Amino acid sequence: MKLPDFLLDPDLDRLRQKMGHIPLGHFVAVPGQALLSSADLANLSGEGIEVAPDEVEVLGDSTLSYRGRRVILYIRESHMPPRADTPFRASETLEKEPCRGEEENLPRFHVAHCRTLEIMRISGRRQRYVVATRDDGIFDLLLVGRPIRSRLRVCKNCLEKLDWKGFCAKRSPEERNREAQDFRIDAFFRSFGRTVTP
Repeated sequence: MKLPDFLLDPDLDRLRQKMGHIPLGHFVAVPGQALLSSADLANLSGEGIEVAPDEVEVLGDSTLSYRGRRVILYIRESHMPPRADTPFRASETLEKEPCRGEEENLPRFHVAHCRTLEIMRISGRRQRYVVATRDDGIFDLLLVGRPIRSRLRVCKNCLEKLDWKGFCAKRSPEERNREAQDFRIDAFFRSFGRTVTP
C-alpha cells in the first residue's frame, strides 16, 4: 500500500504555514562536522569513541561536545600503577563498587573544559580521549595494559568550572568530596541537554 504525499495536500499545507512550520527536509549540521551515524550514536552511549583532542569542541558554557552531541570525556589508558598500599581489585564485570581507596588511583572523567584539561593541552600531552554519552558512570579502561570496567569519579576542577550546584561556595574538602561522590551524569545531561544547537 502506497501512502499519499501529504506535502501536496493544500489544506495540510495551509495549516502547516499557519503553524509557522519550517519546511521539511532542512537539517542543520554543525559546520565542518559530519553527522553521527547510528553506529556512532550507539558507541557514544556505550563504550565511547576514541578521539583526538582537537575533535572535541568547547561550548560557550564550558561543557564539551563531539559532532553536535554534549559529551563526557576521559582517558581510557592509564600507565599509572595503583599505589603500593592499595590493593587493586577492579572487576571486569563491575558486580561491585571499587573498594575503598581503589578509585583514588583511577583517572577522573571530565564534563567541562577545566584547568586540568587546559594544563594537559599546554604541556603537550596529546593523549587520545574517549568521548561518551553513557550516563551510568561505568567506564572501560586500560590500566597498565589490563582491560577493566569500573566507576570513575568526576573531576572536581570541572565541577568548579561549572559551579555545579554551588560547588565553588563549598569550602571544606569534605563538602567538595561529597559533592563529587554524589555527582550523577544523568543529572548533568538533564541540566545541560544532550544535543547542541548550532
